[in-house]
Amino acid sequence: MKRLQIRFSQRFGFIGGLAFTIVILVAHVYYANRTERVLRERLIEKATFINTFLAFPFSLAISTKDDVSLVQITEQLEKQPEVLSVILADYQGEIRYSADQTKIGEPVEDPLIKKVMQSGQAEIDMYNTANGPAMAFTAPLMIAGRAKPLGVVRTDMTFKRIQEKMSQMRDGFFMYAIGVYILCMTLTLTALRHWVSMPILMLKGYLQRLTPGTAEANLPEGNDEFGQLNTALNELILKFKTEIQNISMQQQSQGIQEGDLIRQLLTTLEPEARLVLADKDNQIVTDTDPDSTTLGAHLLDLMHDTVFGALVGKAFELEGQPAKGAVTLNDVVYQTTVLRLPESFSKGIRTLILLQKNKETPNT
Repeated sequence: MKRLQIRFSQRFGFIGGLAFTIVILVAHVYYANRTERVLRERLIEKATFINTFLAFPFSLAISTKDDVSLVQITEQLEKQPEVLSVILADYQGEIRYSADQTKIGEPVEDPLIKKVMQSGQAEIDMYNTANGPAMAFTAPLMIAGRAKPLGVVRTDMTFKRIQEKMSQMRDGFFMYAIGVYILCMTLTLTALRHWVSMPILMLKGYLQRLTPGTAEANLPEGNDEFGQLNTALNELILKFKTEIQNISMQQQSQGIQEGDLIRQLLTTLEPEARLVLADKDNQIVTDTDPDSTTLGAHLLDLMHDTVFGALVGKAFELEGQPAKGAVTLNDVVYQTTVLRLPESFSKGIRTLILLQKNKETPNT
């Protein structure tokens, strides 16, 4: 299966974006839950305060049977944006106020009001409506010197305003988070390009241009990770150059020794023959002709006719086996032997050419 090729900057951008998104979402969930809990607690505190503040007016209106004041107080309470409805019952268990006028004077059937009437303790009941969650805060109307409550007030309050505030906060938070995300990713990618991508591309270009023979240890060094990497590469390049120079010197020394040995051997056997030796780069390193000017030249500079070139080409094809034939150099016919030495046999000398003059010259 072929691995998906993704650039480093794209990987970093994806991972950074994913991490940032997760952090934003976690922070938002935590902040939203905490904010909603605080708002709910404040709503409960507000309901407690309202009932505590209105407990005396309610008690006074019930004890004096002042229904006019009771209605006025209750209607003012219902004008609060969080209040859905208010139900007021007296100690006899009869409803004294309700938004549903038909229930006024009827016995209380609400189990929550009955429970508070019996226990004398406030109760909070959470429930859901078509418009969202709501809360029923039911509190007794207690007065000094009376063991039983004078009445009970049930105040139903909605969390709709809290949800609206949370929705507005959520929308504003996400817009803010998107802006911060774009800014952070722009700055991050710019810094990534300057401090990571550019050094990598520079190192890549240097390595692409690198050749063993002309390598220079000139990468910028420093204390950061890329500077340390460049330092290690510079040291490696210097080691390679030193090793290549040592190998080249060894090959040159070996070639000189091999050339001297071959020259001594062949000049002993054929003292009148001309010997030409070339290295692995086909550069002439030995020429026993004292009048020759080809020493140090390329082997092609010695070939002035097609017969000689064909003979050398045949020797290269028959590596390890001699190729023989007659060639003409400077109007002189030579019986020529060309031998291409295998690399395993010789590292310094690769081509051997032995030229012997014919005893008879061609008629002109």
